[in-house]
Amino acid sequence: VAAIKGAKLPKRFDVDELWKHHMKTASIAKALTAYLAEESKKGVIAKEDAPGIDADEAYVTGLLHDIGKVFLAAVKPGIWEEIEGIRKDTGISFAEAEDVYWGMDHALIGAQVLHYWKIPLLITDPINWHHAPHVAPAYRVETAMLAASNLIANHPGAKEGKLPTEALLLLPNGTDKERGAALVKS
Repeated sequence: VAAIKGAKLPKRFDVDELWKHHMKTASIAKALTAYLAEESKKGVIAKEDAPGIDADEAYVTGLLHDIGKVFLAAVKPGIWEEIEGIRKDTGISFAEAEDVYWGMDHALIGAQVLHYWKIPLLITDPINWHHAPHVAPAYRVETAMLAASNLIANHPGAKEGKLPTEALLLLPNGTDKERGAALVKS
């Protein structure tokens, strides 16, 4: 925290917008996790497809998932500006622009800081892999739920219950997609 306390963030770094995104992602992660736990108890989805975290842990994971962006902007504002420039110029996501710039993304930075703070792997691993859930070496279900929550939070039609296809593909087989969409609207 000392590294970012009093840091001069880049002008284009919108703290309020990032906070809203964190809150939205956290709320969606909590709702999806609770829903999948319920579906697993009913036998609708396989037990191994249910998240191994509870809804409150999923909420914390959602709150922290992009903390690496804050550290990057606070500690290396010039690099953050360059990456943001790539994002704007090309229309790719910030994570993709980070990969173009230096072959890693904010998720890795955030997960490493959280790991240093002794936050459990059950939370840090999904954060680390939320932009590449298909290659997560562990906590695959939790990572998929965080990735889906992030995609939904970023999707303009989510308030109307329209979920992005990429997010739907991350939900376990047997999941009622309509029910999942209703969760997002509430």
